Amino acid sequence: MDRDDEAAEAWRPATPPARLRELAARAPGPARIVASRIGLPAELAEEVAGRAIAGGPDWFGVLRALAAHPATSSERLAEFAAHPEESVRRVAAVHRATPKAAIKTLAQDGSAAVRRALAGREKLPRKVAALLVADPSAEVRLALVRRVGARPEHLRALATDPDVRVRRVVAALGHAGDADLTDPDPGVRRTAVDKRPAAELAPWLDTLARDPDHRVRELISQPYHNRTPAVPAPARGGRRTICPGGSGGQRGHPCPSAHRTGRRPEPGRARRHQREHDRPARGARPAGRHDRRLIR
Repeated sequence: MDRDDEAAEAWRPATPPARLRELAARAPGPARIVASRIGLPAELAEEVAGRAIAGGPDWFGVLRALAAHPATSSERLAEFAAHPEESVRRVAAVHRATPKAAIKTLAQDGSAAVRRALAGREKLPRKVAALLVADPSAEVRLALVRRVGARPEHLRALATDPDVRVRRVVAALGHAGDADLTDPDPGVRRTAVDKRPAAELAPWLDTLARDPDHRVRELISQPYHNRTPAVPAPARGGRRTICPGGSGGQRGHPCPSAHRTGRRPEPGRARRHQREHDRPARGARPAGRHDRRLIR
């Protein structure tokens, strides 16, 4: 039987465990395929792991496959975390069943690639994450802030990170405080202005309006970030106010039934208020036949 037949038999779902055991004992190639099988029995995984640890560098691929397999025991994962091969430790760092003691050891690993993989794992202990906040590698800190479960206190600690990529991610997540508005990088300031609501930017409007970056000044000048209060306009039949805008594009038209108190209309009056927004102004010519063709 040649290598292709052995590989096909190792992948075949109907291959019995006894035959898989024989294939895994022959060479590293079939053993790696057996170690990558879905539904691999824990006993067979343990046998393959013992044989792969005793083997040489040709068996490192088998160890990586076992370090990523759910059937591998926590004891074997702790052994993989202390393996001299960097790629094996990197795969063991992201396994869910890796013991906490091994995770703490990997946080001080000499390889930045191993620490970067550890910083991006799904569940990371709080103390280990605190150690990675002060990691000398910027790639490790960047992987830490990109985690889905990144903690706010760790993000705030990295708001003034020396690496601009880390600061941009923290500013996009909204955990930089006010440090992102005065950041020396214009990309960080753009992200901070674009992500913040108008109420939070109100105390910073005068400072950001004189920002040296033109994109920051453009973002500040947008109506979303620079809203002005309603201006009362006198009219017959009572006082009216200038509406800040409507769906029909009639920004600044007199609004007789809403915004008199500076608040949104009540839910029951929202539909009537929307009709008043979409109503054309007094004296405006309605769209004719030629205008309708242009609109289409």
